[in-house]
Amino acid sequence: MSLDRFVAICHPLRYPAVLRAGLCLRLAAASGAVGFGHSVWLSTLTLRCRSAAPCDPPLSLPPTLVLRSYACIAPPSSEAVCKGRRKALGREAPISSGDALMARLLPDEVTGSLEESNGSAEDGFFLVGFSDRPQLETVLFAVNLPLYVVAVLGNSTIILVCVLDPGLHTPMYFFLANLSFLDLCFSTSCIPQMLVHLRGPAKTISFAGCAVQLSSFLTVGGVECILLAVMAYDRYAAVCRPLRYAVLLRPSLCFRLVAVAWGSGLLNAGVMSPLTMALPRCGRRRVPHFLCEMPALIKMACADARAVELLAFAFAVLIVLLPLALILASYGHIAAAVLRMRSAAGRWKALNTCSSHLAVVSLFYGSIIYMYMQPGNSSSQDRGKFLTLFYNLGAPVLNPLIYTLRNQEVKAALRRALGRQQKRFPLSS
Repeated sequence: MSLDRFVAICHPLRYPAVLRAGLCLRLAAASGAVGFGHSVWLSTLTLRCRSAAPCDPPLSLPPTLVLRSYACIAPPSSEAVCKGRRKALGREAPISSGDALMARLLPDEVTGSLEESNGSAEDGFFLVGFSDRPQLETVLFAVNLPLYVVAVLGNSTIILVCVLDPGLHTPMYFFLANLSFLDLCFSTSCIPQMLVHLRGPAKTISFAGCAVQLSSFLTVGGVECILLAVMAYDRYAAVCRPLRYAVLLRPSLCFRLVAVAWGSGLLNAGVMSPLTMALPRCGRRRVPHFLCEMPALIKMACADARAVELLAFAFAVLIVLLPLALILASYGHIAAAVLRMRSAAGRWKALNTCSSHLAVVSLFYGSIIYMYMQPGNSSSQDRGKFLTLFYNLGAPVLNPLIYTLRNQEVKAALRRALGRQQKRFPLSS
């Protein structure tokens, strides 16, 4: 923002050329990525260090750039007349520290008892998972290992086909490739570690590993919710506005929509992950789950965490419920358009176009809504573990199958890819 003010005051005639829309999006994406990495690293480092040896590294680069920008602003402002000087100085907004968010959201007893949680920071956490059922662990390992391999191979195949086949360079398959990448991240963030825990007696995870897993989980989950809403808009444009489809979903807009999805997911993780990990747990290390999930970590807190729960609810409304409302609105318009069609072939084509995405949305949102509507007893906690396992592994396995079996264009692209490989490497008779 100091660069923006510097250009506005020192180079007003070149302002639109210097700060064009593409550069602004790249700067915002870079700041979001750097802030996310900084929050995960610094919150982990701060909670692991002792009070006698402060280890908060000075972040001198951004303040240096801000001071440098305002040093360049000062000379032109001093040469201006009083009216112009007031106008220039009136544009400058007060600079606040992002660290105030932690102090405002966490109550005094939380911030004052971080030393009590150093035990979990040094020793890590114990993931209970399915350890109370040793026989079930063996069955789960035998089932989940091949499913994870299928998920990795299936989603990797979808990504490669969408990238390499020119016939699939359309908005729908651009979003599909991003969805497959998210499914890869979703399953890889927790399934390999769960498989290790299922096979051995060790069920622990380090504090840093738990923070990274929680951040990855929140990021990918938030991005996928918004991406599914974007894909619903894509289907709405294809069915209800077919003649304007290329204009409504031009490549630049598609990139912006995906950037918004990733930015929202990174913001969700960058805020909620440090706040959740900073909660004092008074030596409690047993996480009643097979991964570091935010609700389970919040329930372990030994202080008032209502502020964190309220913020989590606000993010859930914005990232989960609002995209779901947009999806329902899109399909409401699609259903109305299909009912107005007189041709049975046209209706079938429209329904076939939306069926794959509708199935994926039903799997993803159905499992989430059912899981978080369960009461807090032990049986519902067991069901919650299996539902979490389903949308971490079951959905990534089923999504490529849904889009491959139901989509003729993807099947044709796979046949073309296999045909090229056979021509390149013919089998010797």
